[in-house]
Formats: sequence, structure tokens, C-alpha cells
Amino acid sequence: MSDRHGGLFRCTLLGSELTKLGHDARIIAPRFVAPYRKSSKNNDNDAEANCEAVSLPNMRFVPIKTEDQQAVLCLHRIRRGLTKERTAQTNQIRGPLAEFGLIVPQGRYHARHRVLEILEDAENGLPMLARRLLNNINQRILQLDEEKLAYDREIEAMARRDEQAKQLMAIPGIGPQTAIGILASAPEPRKFKAEDTFPPGSGTCPGSTQPEASSGWVESPNAGTSTYEHY
Repeated sequence: MSDRHGGLFRCTLLGSELTKLGHDARIIAPRFVAPYRKSSKNNDNDAEANCEAVSLPNMRFVPIKTEDQQAVLCLHRIRRGLTKERTAQTNQIRGPLAEFGLIVPQGRYHARHRVLEILEDAENGLPMLARRLLNNINQRILQLDEEKLAYDREIEAMARRDEQAKQLMAIPGIGPQTAIGILASAPEPRKFKAEDTFPPGSGTCPGSTQPEASSGWVESPNAGTSTYEHY
């Protein structure tokens, strides 16, 4: 099986179920299968390429994630979605206010205080309808803040309970979210072969920018941080 991004959970779930039935289920990184696809990408050609790739004696396989790892990655993705939605909602307030000559500075923290000041100022000429509509958006932003904070606290609690996470957080620049993300995404060290090497920028550690690890790496569950998630 080979898949990435949206199909990650489908591959993992299928691999887990097949393993329970006694099969030797294996997942291959998509970039290792692509060279064996003879023509355009479709189900038949993908199946043929998978069969050819899996038959190679030196093919590398992706470890199947546990249900706990999948749950943690789900938490990260939901948290990232809240962050994106909050940014979109903030921009949705900033644009209309600018049309009324009321400028909101860049940056979430500056915007939060400025928007509140504008909505509470009855003398700034903002029409009542616009004030009510934008206030509804602002309330949604506050709700998103609370939801994201709850997830942040949950991740921090996980990190405090996990000894491996504590060891990762001892590394400068790695906090609870990155540490828990690494544990949920990266395979165990013993899964790597002795010849595996990871040059700078390979995507195997926080701070890297290119997803080019030896077994396939995709975008980090932490928006704006590292790209280390194994697929």
C-alpha cells in the first residue's frame, strides 16, 4: 500500500486490520512506488507499481502507526485547523473595518485589542449592522481561542507524562507540541537502517524545511514549525 496526506489514516487503518487477520501488511512511501508506475496514475497502474515495488529485496517500508499515535495526530490536525480558522476570521474582520476607515494592525494580539476598542467605540461612525455582524465574528474568534487553549493544555499534559517527550524537550527549540508531534509521527529509531543518513534540511528533525527523509516525510502537525511527519 502507498498513500500520503489525506490517505494516511486509510492506509494505517487498513494495515492494522490486515495485521490483525494475520497478514504481513506493509506501507510504502509514495515516492518509492512512483518510479515503477508505467503510465498515468490510476488504480490499476498504482496496483501494478505497488506489486513491483514490494517485490524488491531492498525496499523500505513505513511502520504502521498505533491507534494512540493516530489519535494524537488527529488532535494536532484539529488544533491546526482551529489556528487557520482563527486567522481567517481575523482577516474577515480586518477587511470590512478598513472599508470604513478603521485600520486594524497586523498580528493577532494587536488585532484582538484593536477590534475590541473599535466595537466598543460608539463614536467611530461604524454602522450598527456592521458592528453587530463583526461582533459575531469576534465572538467566534474568542471561542476558537478557548478551544485551541484547551488542546494546547492537553498536549502539554501529555508531554509532562511522557519520558521520551521530556527528553526531546531538553533540546533547545523543542516544546511540548513539537515533542508530542515527533513521537506520534516519527518511527522508532530501531526502524532505521545503519546506512540511513539525514543531511541538513532532510526533514527528519524540527527546524527542517524540505520533506525528503529516507522513508517519506510530510508536513508537520504544528503549523509554521517543522516538517517531520512520517507517512
